[in-house]
Amino acid sequence: MKRKYVFARTVYADNLEAAITDVLTEIDDKGLDKAFQIKEATSLRSINDAVAYASTTLAPERQEVMLVIGLDHELKVIYHREAARGTDSRLILSPRDIFRGMLDKGIHYIVLAHNHLTNNVRPSPQDIHLTNRVNEMAPQLDMELMDHIIIGPDGQHTTVFNTPEEAANVRVID
Repeated sequence: MKRKYVFARTVYADNLEAAITDVLTEIDDKGLDKAFQIKEATSLRSINDAVAYASTTLAPERQEVMLVIGLDHELKVIYHREAARGTDSRLILSPRDIFRGMLDKGIHYIVLAHNHLTNNVRPSPQDIHLTNRVNEMAPQLDMELMDHIIIGPDGQHTTVFNTPEEAANVRVID
């Protein structure tokens, strides 16, 4: 698998053209800078919007990947970064990995999204622990964690804040 670096974003694909076709068809000849501006102008007003947004990056992955998506006060995507890449069954990262590079971007809200390669999208104890740590730390940086989405290979998903273990912390993006 080839690695291509485009404007500080890593695109992993066997065919780079296929990986960015959806963006390029929107921009014609305006250039890649404009493509990423258009992608980042997306508003995430619901969990379904966030799942659809994250799925475009996570669906082709063969390893667990954690995305950090930063939103402005109008819930528009202004930041999107791969925070960690793991194995086919494990992802190791700390809250430091989540917040790295976010402080000067004007981010108000954070959405975490990662994939499970099995059909089990139930959050692991580690997923819940990381989510709780980020949720505790975000307000100290004038940010709010909206949710942590786990996406499975067939498009099924769950959110950490909406599991029975975290029912007291349910968030609504709308």
